[in-house]
Amino acid sequence: MEQDELRALSDANLAEFAREHARWLPPTHIEERTDLLLSAAGTRAPGPWNALIPLGPDPADPERSLSAARAFFDPLQHHASIYTRAHLDAGLELACRRLGYEVGTDSPGMVLSAPPIAPELRAGLQLRHVQDELAAQAFIEVSAIAYESLQIPAAVTRKLLSVPARWCTPHCQAFVLYEEQLAAAAAMLLFSHGIAGLYWVGTLPETRRRGHAELITRALCERAFAQGARAVSLQASRGGAPIYRRIGFKELTRYRTYRRPYIG
Repeated sequence: MEQDELRALSDANLAEFAREHARWLPPTHIEERTDLLLSAAGTRAPGPWNALIPLGPDPADPERSLSAARAFFDPLQHHASIYTRAHLDAGLELACRRLGYEVGTDSPGMVLSAPPIAPELRAGLQLRHVQDELAAQAFIEVSAIAYESLQIPAAVTRKLLSVPARWCTPHCQAFVLYEEQLAAAAAMLLFSHGIAGLYWVGTLPETRRRGHAELITRALCERAFAQGARAVSLQASRGGAPIYRRIGFKELTRYRTYRRPYIG
């Protein structure tokens, strides 16, 4: 696939990620226009669960986007994340900065276009597909603890994932990597638009630097291609980007978010 197509598919999968997160925790509000997605879940915290995401091949209109955010989020009394695509949305970024919105995340948008070298599970390690309540709780706890380092409060993660039946689906597959009996790492695949997005990759602080993030990423990417995905996309953290490059991911853009406070 050409880079423009890969970027478009990555954009589309990220938007689906926001829709899914809003559905996981009712009350759910989703408003979709030709060029904008607005989603809100049952938490007031900013993140993909309360997000404005530009859609389509054209740059977002800054005035129209921010007006839509005001009309959508303020009646809900929600904070929100305004997403921007570095390859298209320079105008929206500038408008957010002029309003004094803080940068929330600045993530390389990376894509893997061929299956990686298969991982080898070392002795004592086991990868389990989340298909029961016990595994779901392990996924929640690993994610809650791991993502505190990315400034997502554990309470927000636990609340967002509190109904596993909403995120344990055929198109949204979660996995936990166990070290002996300890749930040490977790990650999730979201299938949409012919590709898979890799999300919620996290490792417990006490089990980091043991190769767990790379192992679970390789395993899930291999699974995604085996199930027919044409590519795997992700938005990398600063610590994760070197791991993903080593696996074969290429940076095609950057996704920056700006924190829009609730304006009462």
